[in-house]
Amino acid sequence: MDNEFMLALSVPDNVFNENSQLNTGYKETTNTWELIIKYNGSYKDLIESLKDVLIKSEELLFSYAIIIIPDFAVTILESNQFIDNIYKPENYFFETEIPTGNAANTSIFNPTYSLTGNGVLIGIIDTGIDYTHPDFRNTDGTTRIFAIWDQSVDNNPPDGYYKGTLYTMDMINEALSYSNPSDRYQIVPDTETLSGHGTHVAGICAGNGNASNKRYVGIAPESTLIVVKLDTSNNTGGYQTCRIMEAINYLITTAADLKMPIAINISIGNNYGAHNGQTVLEQYIDNACNYYKNNIVIGCGNNGALRKHYETILSNDIQKADFAITEFETYLNVQIWKDFSDSFLIMITSPSGKEIMINEYINITATYILDNTYLYVYYGTPNPDNILQEIYIAFSPAKTYLDSGIWGISFVPQKITQGRVDIWLSSNAQFAESGFLNPSSDTTITIPSTSYYAISVGAMDTVTNRYVSFSGRGYTRNNIVKPDILAPGINIISCAPNNSYTVKSGTSMAAPFVTGTAALLMEWGLINGNDNFMYGERLKAYILKNTKPLSGINNYPDKRAGYGALNSINAILKELV
Repeated sequence: MDNEFMLALSVPDNVFNENSQLNTGYKETTNTWELIIKYNGSYKDLIESLKDVLIKSEELLFSYAIIIIPDFAVTILESNQFIDNIYKPENYFFETEIPTGNAANTSIFNPTYSLTGNGVLIGIIDTGIDYTHPDFRNTDGTTRIFAIWDQSVDNNPPDGYYKGTLYTMDMINEALSYSNPSDRYQIVPDTETLSGHGTHVAGICAGNGNASNKRYVGIAPESTLIVVKLDTSNNTGGYQTCRIMEAINYLITTAADLKMPIAINISIGNNYGAHNGQTVLEQYIDNACNYYKNNIVIGCGNNGALRKHYETILSNDIQKADFAITEFETYLNVQIWKDFSDSFLIMITSPSGKEIMINEYINITATYILDNTYLYVYYGTPNPDNILQEIYIAFSPAKTYLDSGIWGISFVPQKITQGRVDIWLSSNAQFAESGFLNPSSDTTITIPSTSYYAISVGAMDTVTNRYVSFSGRGYTRNNIVKPDILAPGINIISCAPNNSYTVKSGTSMAAPFVTGTAALLMEWGLINGNDNFMYGERLKAYILKNTKPLSGINNYPDKRAGYGALNSINAILKELV
């Protein structure tokens, strides 16, 4: 079992119930867990071995499965011969900055090679889409959307999946034939959340500008959209690993069935993991990137300036990381990642100056109290997925809130071989004001943009031609170049619900510029017959080779900008035509 799951199973009930990071995957009303399984052998054998406790199951590609079991049955999984690894789901979040200054649009990326994305699928994993928006419709009013899988409405899921409702192109066109919105929504309900995040992202990728007299046109305006609206029924404000893996599975298998190449956009992330590509979602994405003809594009998150990361190299001296916990915080999760060969003691200092020394308890949860705050500490060990050791500390209030003020984590070296220590605080928006006093801005990219085979995208300002400070920085902890590239992420005009447009900023907006560009390259290569292998790492290589330099950055690759700024399709094709 992963370390966070082990901690979740061992903390007191009140701590478990109040900590949304620990209780993700657990459903209190039914006392059940939804878990991700990596199995060996056949899926049929796995299900047969669990038949006495299994409530629901779902087969995914690459020997992964999602199962729902009663709480009491969790321990049974550990001895199951068909199960290699057990993962608790995580929560992932969309991050959008408040727009300021002058707005930008996608026009500088419009091609002159008559490329529009025709014949290529663009997959959107997001908050949904306003399917009635003119920018997602053809000139005759019919839809450009192949399907919408709304995971949050449990009625008629796609074949092989146990959750959600699938709205086909025929259903969407039938709904659009009605002028009255109430009649439309009887057939296909409103499939966008109040945020309009998914509609905005889809507009950047693929909007055709119908609602703006072609003023605001997306990168691939004749591509075919296929949309997954992620489920939010876990009531944590985030989107679970299980749902994201299902979405990827659905999109790549559907593309293979249709024999259409696909570019998939994921503008989502979190901080949990070693940032070295080894979480279950990162590994699943890397596997998916090598399935059929696809590219998966992921935003690098907006944690570049949020003070959530601290990094140090230990020698023989005591080193201390100070961090602030603001007033009214109800919980905080701290993850420390280290080389397993290194040995050191950890001292925690509370705002009042009291100190405790944490002893090393391998695979046992230890409980401490400082002032009015409980600390639940779990020392993990390397697992089959990850060579590093994790030390997980859950801060929980003894009363209502955590003790606010300046806390300290001191490292007292015992035996040091590698010496690198990384600490990440929860990336949940609840803790936006809490952070390290001397943070490390490097390795602030969010997971899963740390996936090796994905195209990871940070944000730039096109007005100044500079990297923007909120954009997550690299490299990964194992020194893989991420982000791969920067794209426009400041004040981007794109589609909004109710036939309108709005301005948003963030790496969520930068990623779809690259997704749309990938679709154009797939059209040029695969659809038009110019290059039958224009997908995956080959496609990424051509995008990265033909980047533009940014102001203030002279050497590439760079921890802020990767290989540089996204160039127009015209510039990329000059290398190929």
